[in-house]
Amino acid sequence: MKRERILITSQKLMGDLIVQTAAFAALRKRFPSAEIIVLCEERISVALSTNRDIDAVWGVPFAASKSLRGLKGLWRKAALFFSWARRIRAQRFSRVLVTDYNDKACLWAFFSGAAIRGGLKHQSMSFLLNHLLAEKEGSGDYIDFYLKLAGTIGATSMARRTSFYIPDDAPKLQRLIPEIGKIYFVIHPGASTPEKRWSAMNWGRLISKILSLNSGYQMILVSGPGEKALCDDVYAAVPKTFNKRVCVFAERPLIETAVVMQGARLAFCLDSASRHIAAALGTATISLVTRWILPTWGLYSENESHYILAADVPRDSYNIERISVNEVVAVFHRAIGKPRAAKR
Repeated sequence: MKRERILITSQKLMGDLIVQTAAFAALRKRFPSAEIIVLCEERISVALSTNRDIDAVWGVPFAASKSLRGLKGLWRKAALFFSWARRIRAQRFSRVLVTDYNDKACLWAFFSGAAIRGGLKHQSMSFLLNHLLAEKEGSGDYIDFYLKLAGTIGATSMARRTSFYIPDDAPKLQRLIPEIGKIYFVIHPGASTPEKRWSAMNWGRLISKILSLNSGYQMILVSGPGEKALCDDVYAAVPKTFNKRVCVFAERPLIETAVVMQGARLAFCLDSASRHIAAALGTATISLVTRWILPTWGLYSENESHYILAADVPRDSYNIERISVNEVVAVFHRAIGKPRAAKR
C-alpha cells in the first residue's frame, strides 16, 4: 500500500499552532505510518520543531511578505507563492488540510494534486477543496474545531490533549537558572496587544502577596520577543524585600522558556500563547482573560488544574484590569491546595 503523505497548512499565530497539536495527534493516530508535514509562519515554526506527531515543519515568511509594498513587493509575493506551489506539487501529497480561511492555501492544496483536500466551507475558494467542514471558525471550542477539521481528511479521534515536547538535549533547569529552588511560579506578563495585559502594579502586588506566604517560594518572569521591558516593569513594581526571590528570564529561546515553564508549580498567563504552551506541558495555570472569549478559548478545565479568572467586559474588549489582585490570590490558594498532577 502506498504511504500516505499529508500536508497541513496553517497561517495562525503560535497559540493556535499549539492548540492544533491535538488535531496533529488525531491524524497520526489514524495514519501511523504517514509522513505528516506542517507548513506555517517561519518566525514561529520552532513551536512545532519537537512535535512527535509530525515529521517536518516548513517555515514560510508570511509576515515578512505582507510588509512588502509596490511592484517589487507584488513580484516577491508572487515568487513566494509559485515557489512554494512547485515545492508542494513535487511532494505528491495524498491529503492536504487547510486550517484557516486562506485563498493562497486553497490554491496550494489544489495545485498539490492531492486526492483529498480538506478545509473550511465558508470561504471564497472552498471550491478548490473537496472535503469541507461547514462549521464556521469561532463558533465553538477551538480544540474541538480543529479536531473536526482534521476529520475532513480522515482523522477520527476526538482526544483533546495538546502537546509541546522538550527535546532530550535541552538545557537543564539548574543550568538556566542556577539559583532556582524547589517551588517556583512563572508569570508571563506579555500579550499580543496592550489591552490584554494586566498592569505592572497589579503583578507587583500579586508577587509580594504570594512570596510572603512562604519563604521558599520564587517567581520567574518570562517573555516572548520584544517583551523584556514588560518583565522589567513588573520587577520594578515588586517591593525590594522580595527582589532576590524574583528572576527575570526574558527573551530567551522558546525551548529554554518551556523548560522553565515545565518545572513551575503554576504559571500565571494572559490571553496569549504561553497559556497554551503551559497547558500542553502539563503545568497548572491561572489565566486572566475576558469572559466573552470563553466559549471559544476556555479550552481547559479545573479538573486538569487550569483556572480561569474572567473579566466581564463588552464583546471585543480585552480589558482585564477589573480583575483584582485579591481575586487572583484566592484562586491561587485553590490551585495550590490541589495535589500536583503528574507532568506529561
